[in-house]
Amino acid sequence: MTGPRDELYDLIRKSFHLGVEPNEPPQARAGYQVEHSTKLVLVDCDGRIRGYFDGTEPEDLPRLEGQIDSLLRQSWVRDHVLLWQNRLPAVNAVLNGLSVLLLVSGYLAIRRRWVALHKSCMLSALTVSILFLTSYLYYHLAVKHGEPTRFTGEGEARLVYFSILISHTVLAAVVAPLALFTAYQGLRDRLTRHVRVARWTLPIWLYVSVTGVVVYWMLYHLYPSP
Repeated sequence: MTGPRDELYDLIRKSFHLGVEPNEPPQARAGYQVEHSTKLVLVDCDGRIRGYFDGTEPEDLPRLEGQIDSLLRQSWVRDHVLLWQNRLPAVNAVLNGLSVLLLVSGYLAIRRRWVALHKSCMLSALTVSILFLTSYLYYHLAVKHGEPTRFTGEGEARLVYFSILISHTVLAAVVAPLALFTAYQGLRDRLTRHVRVARWTLPIWLYVSVTGVVVYWMLYHLYPSP
């Protein structure tokens, strides 16, 4: 370590809990200007002490190397997990976009009386929406711990953003049970009721999916947080 002597001594004594004292001239011999511990301190990337190892003991050095390798592996795993977690908003936007494509495809299929394709598209859209909801809740509850991502836009952009966000959130809560009910009616071949409910479910579902992409674009690309 290098730096101002007082700062280094303070770090050694208060953070590493080891002794260090200067040998002032004329008592100090060459190479013995400082009296210090022979222990090496292993500190992780969070600043926590993970162990003490005596530099004069040959058996301690292999143990230190093993601990360093272990910490490096843990750090690599953590960095990649964090990288993956930070990409979840983009993943959620992709899921919303995929839901839009499946919903439109399902609608076009039923207009041509392609019932099997319509059913496949709609059930796939339902599955994608469930994956989105799971990923969204995991990101905001487990990764962000409930802390909202701040929108940095001002003026009209702020009004537009929150108008879209509020309508998106309210209708998302409505469409979740509505989509399940609509799918249930279709799978039970209650077609009259299925069609009647689907006329409401489809546009709401499409709006929620499209605005999900818009919210992501405005929040993370158009007005990203610093």
